[in-house]
Amino acid sequence: MRFESYAQFLEDVVLYCALKDVDKGFYIDVGANDPTDLSVTKFFYDRGWHGINIEPLPEKCALLSEMRP
Repeated sequence: MRFESYAQFLEDVVLYCALKDVDKGFYIDVGANDPTDLSVTKFFYDRGWHGINIEPLPEKCALLSEMRP
């Protein structure tokens, strides 16, 4: 499987190594910011995971709601 990291410091890679046997999981992303840029959860969302994105900035929150319902 090809792995494209979206996170700033490869946090999604580290999490994947620990959670690779979990088919469908649930995440809580506090300070989610952008749906793709520097996202720790985008890789998992693309693979069927779902979760809660918490973001205080209204423009980023709207973008998250649109792109990651």
